[in-house]
Amino acid sequence: MKLPSNFNIEEVTLHRVVQLLSLTGVNLLESLPDDSQNTQVWDSTSEMILGRIFDINNINYRMGIGLSPFSLHLLNEQLETQKLMNITGLDKPALYSIWADWITNLGFEGELITKLHYDLPKNEHYSSNQFSEISKEFKSTWIRLRTIANQAMEKLNRLSGITSEINIWPHHFDTGVYYPITKENGQATQSIGAGLAMADSKINEPYFYIYGWTKKGAVDYSRAPSNDHGQWTTKGWQGAVLRASEINNLDETNTFFISSFKFLLNQLLKNK
Repeated sequence: MKLPSNFNIEEVTLHRVVQLLSLTGVNLLESLPDDSQNTQVWDSTSEMILGRIFDINNINYRMGIGLSPFSLHLLNEQLETQKLMNITGLDKPALYSIWADWITNLGFEGELITKLHYDLPKNEHYSSNQFSEISKEFKSTWIRLRTIANQAMEKLNRLSGITSEINIWPHHFDTGVYYPITKENGQATQSIGAGLAMADSKINEPYFYIYGWTKKGAVDYSRAPSNDHGQWTTKGWQGAVLRASEINNLDETNTFFISSFKFLLNQLLKNK
């Protein structure tokens, strides 16, 4: 898949904007042990990144970030837009002020928290000035990547026999799933995680990943199968990665995940 030259820069802008959806969860939803009240989902039908459902005065709403145009949405439970604000040209204080006004006007009483409880990864491409428009090339590529990620994770759900929510985690902006393989006293002792990450200090473009974890011992990667797509990494972070530029379609992504998942599952079950 060919990535636009400014893809990483534009994804950082989108990453910063979706923190409003995370803050909506912080303010209006019960805090959960895994912080999943702050997660989002990519909805390819509406072409929106959707926050979690919240209610004010017994009416359900959602916040969303639309890509066409680049906009903040207040939605009802049926995903019908109640309010819309174009993000392009706004700076962070202006956008956050609009978000706060919407919530207050719905009937929320109290002081809104506007500071995240986590620090975003530092990124040289980010500026706190006005949010720029995201290009058509970025939109089409990002939509394609995140839709492939959703479909691949749905395939892994079926393969694993474990239904995991397919969430976008706002801290690192990765689409991810998590499978507890074995448990003791209700806590996972072995697990597999997979997803799609944005470019970071390890890999300078978006990439698919999958890894295994065990409380006892370690995964033996010496027997890891060679993948037609992607590669295993065992220095530092351990698992398999597949760069976005190395794939052309969903089938190639599925092949990477299925082969890697089967190997990891076999290794984990050997160490039960």
